[in-house]
Amino acid sequence: MRERFYLPLETALVRTVQVSRDPTVRSPFVTQTKAVVAIGRADVVDGYPRVQLSDHHGRAIIDPRMRRVLWGDQYGTLFGAKDWKGTIMEQVVIHDDSTSPYGLRAQGLKDNIGLGRIGEASRIMRENGLPTEVLVRVRKLREIWIGGKLVPVGEWKAGYLKSLDQDIEVAKGYGKRAREGWFRKKKREVQGYFKKSDFYIIERDLQVGERLCDIGELRTEDDFTRVVAPIFRWVNAVAKAKGRGLMPDTEQPPRFDYSQAPDVKRYFLSWLPEQMGIYLARFHALKLFHNYATNHNWSAVGVLCDLDSVRGVPLGNRAPRLSDYERDCTWTGQAIKDMWGSHEEGRENYLVSFLAPLLDPDPLYPDPKMAAAEVCKVMSLRRFNESYRQERARLGLRPLHAETF
Repeated sequence: MRERFYLPLETALVRTVQVSRDPTVRSPFVTQTKAVVAIGRADVVDGYPRVQLSDHHGRAIIDPRMRRVLWGDQYGTLFGAKDWKGTIMEQVVIHDDSTSPYGLRAQGLKDNIGLGRIGEASRIMRENGLPTEVLVRVRKLREIWIGGKLVPVGEWKAGYLKSLDQDIEVAKGYGKRAREGWFRKKKREVQGYFKKSDFYIIERDLQVGERLCDIGELRTEDDFTRVVAPIFRWVNAVAKAKGRGLMPDTEQPPRFDYSQAPDVKRYFLSWLPEQMGIYLARFHALKLFHNYATNHNWSAVGVLCDLDSVRGVPLGNRAPRLSDYERDCTWTGQAIKDMWGSHEEGRENYLVSFLAPLLDPDPLYPDPKMAAAEVCKVMSLRRFNESYRQERARLGLRPLHAETF
């Protein structure tokens, strides 16, 4: 059976040039000028130094050895993972992306969208006690792995446009005017994209690499152990080091043991959604909103990442509306529901099965697995809802207009 997590990669070294470094980070690691990029999947499963955490992490590779270390920044934020975004070069193609201002994205690569915004949002959040990602270094790519070899970025761009010219000529030769017109339009769009953006590798320090979307994909006991054990280990270490929770003025949680069902229940049904509620309320108190608080952008320890979509007054944008905050809450509520996986046969979440003996079944659902999943969703959503509203009230913020999650 194909592995779902920590997928080993075949890698290559590419030339880069550093364009920025965050001086607030106190990292114990030294990064070489040449960057490691993924050029395919490898056969080695255990002990491999570069992996893709899961298919949900489509542009980043991670080094799991970093999980043995805690380090921090000048604000007291602690990290336990490091990844490199913009490094998946198995098949670099340009495709449409409605979420990008350019309307396009290079698959597996990172363009210049939001680089300055990410760095500034991260600084604001960290100096106000909200753990999040930090862009330790940003490096501009000087070459791309394509066609089994390394080529300069300029040569790759020219070759990509030439391939579109060939598509135009083929369509023209067959008299397919609509198809020819489509390729001509695509070439103009790609030309504009290449003029506006270079491509970068961003080295990020994170709390953990795992996201809520990964929790929703746990199928087996092995999946559960490999993913949940390091999450609990990091939370336990940080709580012990700080003598409190992850954020200021939050209580230190009792130690979590992934092998004990009551601890797993306490983490996923109570502590994690409560942390997310407090976190999001404090984030909104900074007059910031995320726009895409999805299960891909919430980490499995309850902090927001992928900050290129963040907007708000401290970043020079308009003041947030209540509808902006409500949208963040709605996305977060959906992220929590998605964490409990699917009811489809063969796709049931192992986490639900693990917790089922501790839950009172929902009489509305005759299927025990479905009943357990619904109970998990209701309990975790309720805890998030209560926590967010209580923290928002404590901070003196206006209540939201309606239940949105």
